[in-house]
Amino acid sequence: MLVHRLSKCKTDGEAAQKIGAQILNEPIPLSDDSADSAMRHFGRLGMRSAMLDAVDLMRKGARRPEHVFVSAMNACSKLGLQDEGLSLFNELKNGDSDPDITNSTGCSFEAYVSALRVCASASDSKTALALISEVDSYFSTNMNATLDAGAHSPPILDAYNLALRSCADGQADAAQQLWDSMCEAGIAYNDESYNAMVANFAGSGDWEKVLATISELQKRVLHRVDRETLEAGVKACSEIGEDNWELALKFEHNMRKLAMPVSDDTTILCMQICEKAQQWSEVVNLFGRKMRIMRPPPEAYRAVRVACIQGEMTTQAKLWGLFD
Repeated sequence: MLVHRLSKCKTDGEAAQKIGAQILNEPIPLSDDSADSAMRHFGRLGMRSAMLDAVDLMRKGARRPEHVFVSAMNACSKLGLQDEGLSLFNELKNGDSDPDITNSTGCSFEAYVSALRVCASASDSKTALALISEVDSYFSTNMNATLDAGAHSPPILDAYNLALRSCADGQADAAQQLWDSMCEAGIAYNDESYNAMVANFAGSGDWEKVLATISELQKRVLHRVDRETLEAGVKACSEIGEDNWELALKFEHNMRKLAMPVSDDTTILCMQICEKAQQWSEVVNLFGRKMRIMRPPPEAYRAVRVACIQGEMTTQAKLWGLFD
């Protein structure tokens, strides 16, 4: 009943906190299914303290089946609890859960994916590389028992994509190693693979590779591009030079076309690129689009004043009240 009430909460407010405390202080331990559900909701609602207490209780109480550990690890990844998430994974490997699977690693493929998700949320590429090495071994030796697909199946691809995401904090060399390993193993990249690599190259400041990877992604049929990828594209254009002003505007246009919010930083970068390229009308257009949604940041006013003067668009400037 308490877990059901928690499922109705939309935010980590007073009601959720009260219900969470009641769940943790119940004299009768939760069933495995209720514990699994509670872990999920703690993660969904951002209840970091309750999650830590729940993990502590889980360790002190009766052994839980693996799926409860997996839900706990997934919640830890959402809450930034890397140490706790990986500790739970190690406990699984050491046989601290009820043995509801049988394989040489002590963990299911899903558990490895959850551990990689923790690494991705914490940008821990070192641990991710070690885990993906075990995943390769696990996948090849347990494929028939666990998965009915071949080497190109989505599960192994999901694992590699999470490992790629773990390299986002300027660890492009590790990401490239994973990328090459996928190619050698015959694992076909998907849109998420390319989006992850764009984030990795952006994190390491390799702007030429950012643009090259986005170009490869956009060649794919029915590709899906992340907002972060398009923002990285604008940043790359800004870093490389004003000759890329048209490409930067294309990225900004794609964001609007896909109904993605265009941040102030992205608008400012586009305005600055166009200003350097002396594309005065584009600076004014960017300012106008932002003006229709919300008040632009101070930097935008400086750029549009310059553009209105240089482009002889003082009438428009007066309409916006840019000059006294």
